[in-house]
Amino acid sequence: MPSRRTSENTPTTHSGEQTTDAHCSATGLAPQYDLHRYPSPKGEITIPTRQHQQIVERWFEDLFTRADLSAVDELVSADFVAYGTGGDGQSIQTRGPDAFREWLRWYISSFTDREWTVHDVISEGDKVVARYSGWATYRGGLLEIPSASQRVRESGILIYRIEGGKVAAIWSEMSDLQVVMQLGAFPVPGRQEE
Repeated sequence: MPSRRTSENTPTTHSGEQTTDAHCSATGLAPQYDLHRYPSPKGEITIPTRQHQQIVERWFEDLFTRADLSAVDELVSADFVAYGTGGDGQSIQTRGPDAFREWLRWYISSFTDREWTVHDVISEGDKVVARYSGWATYRGGLLEIPSASQRVRESGILIYRIEGGKVAAIWSEMSDLQVVMQLGAFPVPGRQEE
């Protein structure tokens, strides 16, 4: 059963208990959020369209949790473009559903046991913004960094452009540097090398 947010914006379980990352780690449960209502800074309620909510839910559940590669055709348009992190936002990382499926195949083999939390969903017009975080187990394949089955945390913000009920474009800002640092491939500032 989905979780909901309290007035303090703290995730709760279906029974009304407040959850934390520690609670979720201890119980093996990932918190889920009510994607129907998000307080705005002025206290008003912003309601993303149901179609936008479903796309974000399926993006994380079908593609990035269950690794259902067949869902790519249901979720992305034939002219899909994924823009990479940083810069002017125009650096094309992937073009078309087949290239995205290949990238996703690499990702789900490199990072397993994925658990995601969508913290916020905001939509206006044909754009949807999702702020998320999650955990995965690194199995190798990223920048030739060896795997020791490290558990890493990722966070980011995705901006989707929806056209005809599918994702036509996505812009990603992710914590890639922090992931590489968690894998020990880049020194963490302030940590003494042994």
